[in-house]
Amino acid sequence: MCPNPAILRAISGCYLKINPPPFSFKGFHELRAAYACERYEQITQHRAPINGGQCYLVDRNLDRDARRQISYELGHGRIDVIGAYIGGRA
Repeated sequence: MCPNPAILRAISGCYLKINPPPFSFKGFHELRAAYACERYEQITQHRAPINGGQCYLVDRNLDRDARRQISYELGHGRIDVIGAYIGGRA
């Protein structure tokens, strides 16, 4: 579960007011992806792989730890899902 579900509800609610369905799901996914990329950069000091970063080649442990943390923050609990947001490992 997300560490603070109230924040996710608030973001979702605000986004739905700005961008009502049928566009809300894709838009919310894009917000989550932007958040994940930003957090990846904060944690690793490298751009996310989808943005051309190569932390996974420099320090695989740091990359794995960042993915694990972001997965927790987004409420997935599965590290493999984060690849959809920040890019996979080559």
